[in-house]
Amino acid sequence: MVLSPDENDMLSALLFHAHHQAYREDIPFWIEMAARQGGPILELGCGTGRILIPIAQKGYQLYGLDKDYSMLEVLKKNPVLNTIRQLDVIQADAAAFHLAIQFALVIMPCNTFSTFNEKERRKILNQVSAHMASGGAFVASIPNPELLKDLSLHRDSEIDEVIQHPVTGYPVQVVNSWERHDNIFELNWHYDHLLPDGTVERVTFQINQHIVNNEKYNNEFSNAGLSLSCIYGDYDFSDYRSDSPYLILMGTMI
Repeated sequence: MVLSPDENDMLSALLFHAHHQAYREDIPFWIEMAARQGGPILELGCGTGRILIPIAQKGYQLYGLDKDYSMLEVLKKNPVLNTIRQLDVIQADAAAFHLAIQFALVIMPCNTFSTFNEKERRKILNQVSAHMASGGAFVASIPNPELLKDLSLHRDSEIDEVIQHPVTGYPVQVVNSWERHDNIFELNWHYDHLLPDGTVERVTFQINQHIVNNEKYNNEFSNAGLSLSCIYGDYDFSDYRSDSPYLILMGTMI
Protein backbone atom coordinates (compact mmCIF):
# COMPACT_ATOMS: atom_id res chain seq x y z
CA MET A 1 0.00 0.00 0.00
CA VAL A 2 1.45 3.34 -1.11
CA LEU A 3 0.29 6.42 0.80
CA SER A 4 0.40 10.05 -0.26
CA PRO A 5 2.47 12.41 1.97
CA ASP A 6 -0.68 13.74 3.71
CA GLU A 7 -2.04 10.23 4.27
CA ASN A 8 1.30 9.12 5.65
CA ASP A 9 1.37 12.06 8.08
CA MET A 10 -2.14 11.22 9.28
CA LEU A 11 -1.27 7.56 9.72
CA SER A 12 1.85 8.53 11.71
CA ALA A 13 -0.29 10.72 13.98
CA LEU A 14 -2.86 7.96 14.48
CA LEU A 15 -0.18 5.41 15.33
CA PHE A 16 1.60 7.83 17.68
CA HIS A 17 -1.71 8.50 19.43
CA ALA A 18 -2.55 4.79 19.70
CA HIS A 19 0.90 4.14 21.16
CA HIS A 20 0.96 6.91 23.77
CA GLN A 21 -2.66 7.52 24.77
CA ALA A 22 -2.58 4.91 27.56
CA TYR A 23 0.36 6.62 29.33
CA ARG A 24 -1.12 8.53 32.27
CA GLU A 25 1.68 8.74 34.84
CA ASP A 26 2.18 12.48 34.38
CA ILE A 27 -1.45 13.60 34.11
CA PRO A 28 -2.02 14.16 37.88
CA PHE A 29 1.06 16.43 37.90
CA TRP A 30 -0.32 18.68 35.15
CA ILE A 31 -3.76 18.78 36.73
CA GLU A 32 -2.16 19.81 40.04
CA MET A 33 -0.19 22.56 38.27
CA ALA A 34 -3.47 23.80 36.80
CA ALA A 35 -5.04 23.79 40.27
CA ARG A 36 -2.14 25.82 41.67
CA GLN A 37 -2.01 28.39 38.89
CA GLY A 38 -5.58 28.58 37.62
CA GLY A 39 -6.49 29.63 34.11
CA PRO A 40 -6.40 30.50 31.37
CA ILE A 41 -3.91 27.78 30.43
CA LEU A 42 -1.94 27.28 27.22
CA GLU A 43 -0.38 23.97 26.19
CA LEU A 44 2.38 24.28 23.60
CA GLY A 45 2.82 21.17 21.45
CA CYS A 46 -0.51 19.70 22.49
CA GLY A 47 -0.40 16.96 19.84
CA THR A 48 -3.42 14.64 19.94
CA GLY A 49 -4.52 15.92 23.37
CA ARG A 50 -3.23 13.31 25.83
CA ILE A 51 -2.61 16.05 28.43
CA LEU A 52 -4.92 18.73 27.05
CA ILE A 53 -8.19 16.82 27.39
CA PRO A 54 -7.84 15.69 31.04
CA ILE A 55 -7.06 19.27 32.12
CA ALA A 56 -9.94 20.67 30.08
CA GLN A 57 -12.28 18.15 31.69
CA LYS A 58 -11.51 19.81 35.03
CA GLY A 59 -13.22 22.97 33.79
CA TYR A 60 -10.25 25.25 33.07
CA GLN A 61 -10.22 27.67 30.16
CA LEU A 62 -7.66 25.96 27.97
CA TYR A 63 -5.89 26.55 24.67
CA GLY A 64 -3.95 23.86 22.80
CA LEU A 65 -1.37 24.88 20.22
CA ASP A 66 0.53 22.70 17.76
CA LYS A 67 1.89 23.24 14.26
CA ASP A 68 1.31 19.63 13.18
CA TYR A 69 -1.95 19.57 11.21
CA SER A 70 -2.28 15.78 11.34
CA MET A 71 -1.89 15.63 15.12
CA LEU A 72 -4.57 18.31 15.53
CA GLU A 73 -6.91 16.48 13.16
CA VAL A 74 -6.66 13.39 15.36
CA LEU A 75 -7.38 15.57 18.38
CA LYS A 76 -10.39 17.26 16.76
CA LYS A 77 -11.95 13.89 15.93
CA ASN A 78 -11.88 12.82 19.58
CA PRO A 79 -15.56 12.52 20.61
CA VAL A 80 -14.71 13.71 24.13
CA LEU A 81 -14.30 17.23 22.69
CA ASN A 82 -18.07 17.38 22.22
CA THR A 83 -18.44 17.53 26.01
CA ILE A 84 -15.89 20.34 26.51
CA ARG A 85 -16.82 23.95 25.81
CA GLN A 86 -13.88 25.95 27.15
CA LEU A 87 -11.19 24.45 24.89
CA ASP A 88 -9.70 26.12 21.80
CA VAL A 89 -7.27 24.37 19.46
CA ILE A 90 -4.85 26.47 17.41
CA GLN A 91 -2.50 25.47 14.60
CA ALA A 92 0.63 27.57 15.03
CA ASP A 93 4.36 27.41 15.65
CA ALA A 94 5.31 27.52 19.35
CA ALA A 95 8.16 29.85 18.39
CA ALA A 96 5.96 32.32 16.47
CA PHE A 97 2.43 32.69 17.77
CA HIS A 98 0.47 35.77 18.78
CA LEU A 99 -2.61 35.51 20.98
CA ALA A 100 -4.43 38.41 22.65
CA ILE A 101 -4.48 36.50 25.95
CA GLN A 102 -2.34 36.53 29.07
CA PHE A 103 -1.98 33.06 30.58
CA ALA A 104 -1.72 32.03 34.22
CA LEU A 105 -0.02 28.81 33.14
CA VAL A 106 1.85 27.77 29.99
CA ILE A 107 2.89 24.13 29.80
CA MET A 108 5.03 22.08 27.45
CA PRO A 109 4.74 18.43 28.54
CA CYS A 110 5.73 15.18 26.85
CA ASN A 111 9.49 15.80 26.37
CA THR A 112 8.74 18.47 23.75
CA PHE A 113 10.84 21.47 24.85
CA SER A 114 14.17 19.66 24.37
CA THR A 115 13.30 18.69 20.79
CA PHE A 116 13.98 22.31 19.80
CA ASN A 117 17.44 23.74 19.18
CA GLU A 118 18.85 26.71 21.10
CA LYS A 119 17.58 29.35 18.67
CA GLU A 120 14.08 27.84 18.66
CA ARG A 121 14.02 27.52 22.46
CA ARG A 122 14.94 31.18 22.80
CA LYS A 123 12.03 32.17 20.55
CA ILE A 124 9.63 29.93 22.46
CA LEU A 125 10.66 31.38 25.81
CA ASN A 126 10.27 34.92 24.49
CA GLN A 127 6.77 34.04 23.29
CA VAL A 128 5.95 32.55 26.69
CA SER A 129 7.11 35.71 28.46
CA ALA A 130 5.04 37.89 26.13
CA HIS A 131 1.91 35.83 26.86
CA MET A 132 2.32 35.34 30.60
CA ALA A 133 0.04 37.01 33.13
CA SER A 134 1.33 38.49 36.38
CA GLY A 135 2.09 35.60 38.72
CA GLY A 136 2.02 33.15 35.81
CA ALA A 137 4.30 30.17 35.30
CA PHE A 138 5.83 28.17 32.47
CA VAL A 139 6.41 24.47 33.09
CA ALA A 140 8.20 22.09 30.72
CA SER A 141 9.08 18.44 31.24
CA ILE A 142 11.95 16.73 29.41
CA PRO A 143 14.07 13.60 29.82
CA ASN A 144 16.88 14.03 32.33
CA PRO A 145 19.86 15.08 30.16
CA GLU A 146 22.29 13.48 32.62
CA LEU A 147 20.69 10.10 31.99
CA LEU A 148 20.72 10.61 28.22
CA LYS A 149 24.46 11.36 28.35
CA ASP A 150 25.07 8.04 30.10
CA LEU A 151 23.27 5.93 27.50
CA SER A 152 25.21 3.91 24.94
CA LEU A 153 25.95 5.55 21.60
CA HIS A 154 23.69 3.13 19.78
CA ARG A 155 20.93 0.63 20.38
CA ASP A 156 19.55 -1.67 17.72
CA SER A 157 15.83 -2.15 17.32
CA GLU A 158 14.08 -3.56 20.38
CA ILE A 159 10.40 -4.46 20.68
CA ASP A 160 8.65 -2.15 23.15
CA GLU A 161 5.04 -3.37 22.98
CA VAL A 162 2.28 -4.47 20.63
CA ILE A 163 -0.71 -2.20 19.96
CA GLN A 164 -3.76 -2.38 17.72
CA HIS A 165 -3.63 -0.62 14.37
CA PRO A 166 -6.09 2.33 14.55
CA VAL A 167 -7.45 1.65 11.04
CA THR A 168 -7.24 -2.10 10.33
CA GLY A 169 -7.26 -3.48 13.87
CA TYR A 170 -4.32 -5.74 13.05
CA PRO A 171 -1.38 -5.87 15.49
CA VAL A 172 1.36 -3.26 15.32
CA GLN A 173 4.73 -4.08 16.79
CA VAL A 174 6.23 -0.97 18.39
CA VAL A 175 9.99 -1.08 18.02
CA ASN A 176 12.46 1.53 19.23
CA SER A 177 16.08 2.25 18.44
CA TRP A 178 18.41 5.15 19.13
CA GLU A 179 21.63 6.87 18.17
CA ARG A 180 23.49 9.33 20.39
CA HIS A 181 26.01 11.68 18.80
CA ASP A 182 27.42 14.98 20.05
CA ASN A 183 24.57 16.57 22.02
CA ILE A 184 21.72 14.93 20.12
CA PHE A 185 19.81 11.84 21.21
CA GLU A 186 17.96 10.47 18.18
CA LEU A 187 15.06 8.21 19.12
CA ASN A 188 13.17 6.26 16.48
CA TRP A 189 9.75 4.71 17.06
CA HIS A 190 9.09 2.12 14.37
CA TYR A 191 5.48 0.99 13.99
CA ASP A 192 5.46 -2.38 12.20
CA HIS A 193 1.98 -3.16 10.89
CA LEU A 194 1.72 -6.99 10.83
CA LEU A 195 -0.62 -7.94 7.99
CA PRO A 196 -2.40 -11.31 7.66
CA ASP A 197 -0.43 -12.26 4.52
CA GLY A 198 2.83 -12.05 6.48
CA THR A 199 4.00 -8.71 5.09
CA VAL A 200 5.01 -5.82 7.31
CA GLU A 201 4.35 -2.11 6.71
CA ARG A 202 6.63 0.16 8.71
CA VAL A 203 6.00 3.77 9.71
CA THR A 204 8.81 5.53 11.58
CA PHE A 205 8.41 8.47 13.95
CA GLN A 206 11.74 10.14 14.76
CA ILE A 207 12.33 12.41 17.76
CA ASN A 208 15.59 14.30 18.35
CA GLN A 209 16.35 15.35 21.93
CA HIS A 210 18.93 18.09 22.48
CA ILE A 211 21.10 17.28 25.49
CA VAL A 212 21.42 20.54 27.43
CA ASN A 213 22.65 21.04 31.00
CA ASN A 214 20.75 22.87 33.74
CA GLU A 215 23.05 25.90 33.70
CA LYS A 216 22.30 26.53 30.03
CA TYR A 217 18.56 26.19 30.61
CA ASN A 218 18.85 28.62 33.52
CA ASN A 219 20.58 31.17 31.26
CA GLU A 220 18.00 30.72 28.51
CA PHE A 221 15.12 31.26 30.93
CA SER A 222 16.84 34.29 32.46
CA ASN A 223 17.44 35.88 29.03
CA ALA A 224 13.70 35.63 28.39
CA GLY A 225 12.84 37.33 31.68
CA LEU A 226 12.00 34.11 33.50
CA SER A 227 13.42 32.77 36.74
CA LEU A 228 13.77 29.01 37.24
CA SER A 229 11.80 29.00 40.47
CA CYS A 230 11.49 25.19 40.74
CA ILE A 231 13.25 22.20 39.22
CA TYR A 232 11.58 18.83 39.78
CA GLY A 233 12.92 15.39 39.00
CA ASP A 234 9.68 13.48 38.72
CA TYR A 235 5.92 13.89 38.55
CA ASP A 236 5.60 13.48 42.32
CA PHE A 237 7.12 17.00 42.70
CA SER A 238 10.35 15.55 44.12
CA ASP A 239 13.49 17.66 43.82
CA TYR A 240 15.68 17.12 40.79
CA ARG A 241 18.77 14.92 41.14
CA SER A 242 21.29 13.74 38.57
CA ASP A 243 19.64 10.31 38.58
CA SER A 244 16.03 11.58 38.39
CA PRO A 245 14.00 10.20 35.48
CA TYR A 246 12.99 13.68 34.31
CA LEU A 247 13.98 17.32 34.36
CA ILE A 248 10.88 19.44 34.97
CA LEU A 249 11.54 23.17 34.66
CA MET A 250 9.24 25.79 36.17
CA GLY A 251 9.86 29.41 35.26
CA THR A 252 8.16 32.51 36.61
CA MET A 253 8.50 36.16 35.65
CA ILE A 254 11.56 37.89 37.11
